[in-house]
Amino acid sequence: MKEWEKTEIEEGRPDGKISRRQFVKGMAWGAAAISLSSILPGCAAAAVATGTEGTTKGAGETTAPVSAGSPEGGIYIQGGDINMNGQTYTLEFIQPVKLVAKIDGEEKTEGTWRSSNKHLVSVDPDGTIVMRDGVGGYDVEITWSFEGTVYSVNFHTGQTSGAHSIEVDRPMTRGDFLIRLADYFGWYHYNGVMDDGTDIDNEGNIMTAERVRNYFDVTGRNDYVKPVEAALDMGILTASSPDDCFYPMSVMTREDAAVILCRAFCLEALKEDYLSDFEDAAKISPECRDALNTLTGRNFMRGITDRMLGPSDGITDTQARIIIEAISRRIVSPVWSMPVSHRKFVRCRPIWFTSTKNATVHWRCRAFNISHPQMKGLFVGDRGNGVTLSDEWGEWIDYIPGYSTDPMFGLNNNWDFPYDNVYFCVEVEAYATRDGLEDSPVSRFIWRIDRPAWHDFATDKLHEGSEDYPAVYRFFDNFQAAAYYIEGSKMGILYDGLMPTNTTTTLIDQVNKIATKPYVFVLGHNHGDHKGAMAAAYNNGLDVYFCDRVGPIDGEWSIETYAKDYTSGNPTVVDTVSGTYTGDKVHLVSEGDVLDLGNCKFEVYQLPGHEDASILIYDREHGLLFSSDIYGVNRYWVADQFGAKGVRQDLLLSLHQQLMAAYTKDGRQVRELYTGHNRIGVGSDYLMVWEQCLQNLVNYGPDSVSDDRRGDGAILAKDGNSFNTLNWTGFSISGKQVVAEYKGKYDGNVFTRIELDNTGESDRVESNLYFDYKTNAQLSNVTFSDAELVGHDFKYKAGQEMENELLEDGRLKYAVSNKFVPFDYEYEVLISPLQDTVTMTPVAMSDRITALTVNGAPASSRCPVTVPASGPAVVTVTGPDGKTNRTYTFTFRTA
Repeated sequence: MKEWEKTEIEEGRPDGKISRRQFVKGMAWGAAAISLSSILPGCAAAAVATGTEGTTKGAGETTAPVSAGSPEGGIYIQGGDINMNGQTYTLEFIQPVKLVAKIDGEEKTEGTWRSSNKHLVSVDPDGTIVMRDGVGGYDVEITWSFEGTVYSVNFHTGQTSGAHSIEVDRPMTRGDFLIRLADYFGWYHYNGVMDDGTDIDNEGNIMTAERVRNYFDVTGRNDYVKPVEAALDMGILTASSPDDCFYPMSVMTREDAAVILCRAFCLEALKEDYLSDFEDAAKISPECRDALNTLTGRNFMRGITDRMLGPSDGITDTQARIIIEAISRRIVSPVWSMPVSHRKFVRCRPIWFTSTKNATVHWRCRAFNISHPQMKGLFVGDRGNGVTLSDEWGEWIDYIPGYSTDPMFGLNNNWDFPYDNVYFCVEVEAYATRDGLEDSPVSRFIWRIDRPAWHDFATDKLHEGSEDYPAVYRFFDNFQAAAYYIEGSKMGILYDGLMPTNTTTTLIDQVNKIATKPYVFVLGHNHGDHKGAMAAAYNNGLDVYFCDRVGPIDGEWSIETYAKDYTSGNPTVVDTVSGTYTGDKVHLVSEGDVLDLGNCKFEVYQLPGHEDASILIYDREHGLLFSSDIYGVNRYWVADQFGAKGVRQDLLLSLHQQLMAAYTKDGRQVRELYTGHNRIGVGSDYLMVWEQCLQNLVNYGPDSVSDDRRGDGAILAKDGNSFNTLNWTGFSISGKQVVAEYKGKYDGNVFTRIELDNTGESDRVESNLYFDYKTNAQLSNVTFSDAELVGHDFKYKAGQEMENELLEDGRLKYAVSNKFVPFDYEYEVLISPLQDTVTMTPVAMSDRITALTVNGAPASSRCPVTVPASGPAVVTVTGPDGKTNRTYTFTFRTA
C-alpha cells in the first residue's frame, strides 16, 4: 500500500515518525452539516428547510458559564463555532451529526462519548450522534469525558409520532471492515485455543523469532481486536514489526478493502485491464491496482458512478456486504485450516473450514524436508488418514465438514531412530466444491512434524517450592503425555510415567536430576502412554503405588533398550530386563488414602471410566488436583477427545458429582487441574464443563451429540467450543452418524444431511446410558452438611457382563466403596446425639425432571432442604415423562 511520511506525536508511540497511508479522507459530513443549522442556529453550515429548529434557553434550562477571556472548552458540531456545553436543543428528524470536543481550543481525539439513552439517541466512539427513536418528550444527555474533564449537551426529543435519523451508510472503519470479514469466514483467534506450535518458514525451517501477530494500535477489548489479529495470523494482513500500526479507527478505503478481499478469497489477478478508462484511474495506488482490477473485472465490485471508481473513498458497510455476497454466491469460499499454516508440532490433525455451506473439501498432501532417508515411503497417520513420506503428491481425498475424518500428521507413534530428533514437513493443497458454484481457489498449507528423541523430555517448573507449598514440575514426552513431579518438605511423588523411552535414559533419570527428597511413583492410570517409567521406577527400588482391586499387582513388566539405528525395518533390541510387580515396594491405594509429603497432603480419589485403575490425587489445602487422563484434554490441534466408555455415562456423572462435592468440602476448591495431556493447567470451571458434557447427554440423549473429528461418522458428547475457549471437552461415545440423501418434495433437488444411524447397524446413543434419558427419575448424588451418608459399593460396571465379578478375597472387582449409588434406594445416615434436624441437598440425575419432593414437600435439585432427624427423609423424583417415579429413603441413626 502507498506509504507517506507524517510526523505525528502521540502518547505511547515508539517514536514520532510514523510511516503510514493517509487513510482518513474525510467522512463526507456535508449532508450532516446541512442539518446542523436546523438544530443549532448560528452554525457555519448553510441552513436548509428541514422543518426543525433549535431552541433557545427555556424555563428550567441552564447554560454553563464560560469565563470571559478564558480559552473555551466544550462540545461543538464539527465545522461549527458554537460551544454547546450545558445547552439543550430540540432534536427531531435529522441526519447523523458529528460532535467534537475541545479543550483550550484544541480538538481532542481521545476521550469517551456516552449517551444517557442509546435507544433514543446513540453516540459513536468518534462523537457521531444518531437519532434512533423519535418518540417525543424525553431528554437525552450526551457527554464527553477525558482525564477528569466532562462536557455535556442535552437533546430533547420533540417529535410525538416517532422518527429516526436518515440511514446514512457512512464509511466503515478499518476495524469494522475486519469484523465483517471475520464474521463471514468464521476465523478464530489464537488466544482462544491452546496451541503449542512453533512458527516455520516456507522451507519448513524453524524460525528463530515468531511471526508478528499483533499491531501496536490494536489493543484492549475492542470488538475489532480479535478479527484484526486473526486476519494477521491467517496471513490475510501482514506486519513486519509489533510497532506497525493498523489504524483501526480510520476509514477503510475501497482500494485497501479490495486488497484484503482478494487475499481473503484467494482471488487470482486478471490479466486484462478493466480500470484504465475510469476518470480517476490515475488515483489508484499501484499496489492496489491488481485487486481493484480483479474485483471490478469480475463484476464483484462496482464504481461509485459509471465513470468514477473512488479508490480512496471510504467503503460503506452496504458496499462491503454486496461485494462479499457477490463473491460467495458465485465462488465457493476458500479452504482454511486450524491450526494455521506454517507451524511446527509433534503431531497435528488439521481441520478444514469453508464458509460455503454444504461444500465438500478436497485435499491431498506430500512430504518434504525428511530428516532421515530411511524414513522415505513410510506412512504416518491414524485411521488411514495421514501422509506417505514422499515428495510425490498423494491422491485427492474428499472431506465433508462435520463428518469426515481429519488427517493426522504425527511422529508420536513412530519408533524409528529413538535417540534422534526426527522430522518431516507436510504440504497440503485443498479446495472446495459445491454444485452450481465455481470451485474455490486452491489453498496451500505447510506443517513441520518434529519428534524429539524419546528421552528428550520437555520440562517446566509450574511452582517454586516453599515452606508451605510444594514444588511442582511437569514433563512431556513426544507422545504429548504429561507426568508431574511434586515435592514436599519431606518427600516427593512422580505422578504418571509417560511412554517408555526404550533408550538408555528414562524419565526416572530425568527426575533424579531435580529431586531433592526421596520420592515414590504413583500410577495415574494403567495405559501405555502413562506407565512407561513405572517399570524403571520399580527396577530402581522406588516404592510404586497403584489402584487397589484393578491395578497391575503381580503383573509383568519389561524394559527394552533399542539400538541407536532402530527402525521399523531394522527393529534391533540390545537389552531387555523384566520382572513382576510384587514385594514390599508395591502398594495398593484406594479412595480415602492420603499421601503425606510434609508441607502438603494428597488425598486419593478414584474415577474409573477411561481406565479402571484411574487414580486422582488432590492437595486440598492448595487446590492442586492431578487427574491423569480421566478429565480429558482440550488441545484442538490433535482433535482431542477421550473415551470413558468403561462406565455408563450417567453413572460416570454420578461418580464425578460426588467427587465435586468432596473437592469443595469445607469451602475448598480446585484452583489448578493438571491432566494427562493438557499443555496448560485449567481451573474449576473446566470441571464444570466436563460435568456439563455428561449432563447434556443424560438430559437429551441423541440430541446432545456432535461429530468426532477422529473418524468418519464417529460422535462425541461435547461441551464448549474448542476454537474459542480452553474450557471445553469431548467424550467419545458409542454411535455413528451417516450422510443421508434426500430429494426436495416440491423442487425435486437432491440434498444431503448428516444424521444419526438408528437402523440397528450401529450402536444407538442411548446405549451409552444406564437409565432411559426420557424417563430418568434417579438421584445422582445427595450430600449432607451436618450428617454422614453410609455409602454402598458403587458397581461402576453396572449394565455390563462383568458387573458382579469378584476378587479372590470376595470383594467386588469393579466397585468403589462408600458411595451414593443411583440404583440403590435405601440408605442410613449417621447423625450426632441430640441432633434435631438434618440439612440435605438432593441432586437429580436429569435436569429435565418434572418434580422432586422431600417428605412430600416440593423441593428442587441442588437446593438444600432441612428435615427432622426424628424420622426418615423420603425423596421422590418424577422423570421428564411426568409419570416415572423413583423414591429414596434416608434413615437417620446416631453414630
